[in-house]
Amino acid sequence: MFFKKKSNVLFRNYESFGYITDNRNFGYKLANSNDNYIGDKIVSESGAVFLSVLDRTPQTLDELSKKIKKLFADVSIRIIKKDAKDFYCMLEQAGFIVSGKTFQECNDNDTRFSYKIFEPEIIKNGFSSLIHTEKSTQDFFEEYFNGKPQLTNLHIEITSKCNERCVHCYIPHADKVSYIEPDLFYDILNQCKELKILHLTLSGGEPMLHQDFCNFLRKCKEFDFSVNVLSNLTLP
Repeated sequence: MFFKKKSNVLFRNYESFGYITDNRNFGYKLANSNDNYIGDKIVSESGAVFLSVLDRTPQTLDELSKKIKKLFADVSIRIIKKDAKDFYCMLEQAGFIVSGKTFQECNDNDTRFSYKIFEPEIIKNGFSSLIHTEKSTQDFFEEYFNGKPQLTNLHIEITSKCNERCVHCYIPHADKVSYIEPDLFYDILNQCKELKILHLTLSGGEPMLHQDFCNFLRKCKEFDFSVNVLSNLTLP
């Protein structure tokens, strides 16, 4: 059996607990439906370990169990494999991960965003057994951080350069010449990773005019950030 984290799910490891959430606050959603959103969940310290070995590429239960075993040396691989299977199946039932008998089947079961409107029964399939805790995740975080607000998303202007001259723009076109240095951008990403940031917005100017734009996106993906790009979409 293969398991993988769904493409619209984000996970952050706080060591003493884990936080898993869908991308409902930052991604596209159908205007006529809110039924295909999973929600979020706090998991225990051991649950965070089990989730930390998952990624967006399908892995077998044996592969995942061996990775977990390295962190729980005094527990038998047989027990780890059983607990991992039970935990992953629970999270799959809640809608956070997918499985498949083969690598391809596991990938195919990961339904990504589409403009196609699905029938409600297809959207809701597998989402009925949501896991409820005694307190909401918001209450949990407020208690854990003693009411101190936590940054969850960040807006980064990577360049002021623009290929358009919109009449409503308040910045003189002659002043649109600056751009962020790659080293500074990557330093910001590292800080965002340490702060457990979930989402980044890249903007300009026209962000795709930055010569390192594609490299920036690759690094954002590597760090598993949800990303929106504010673009005028006029570049060829």
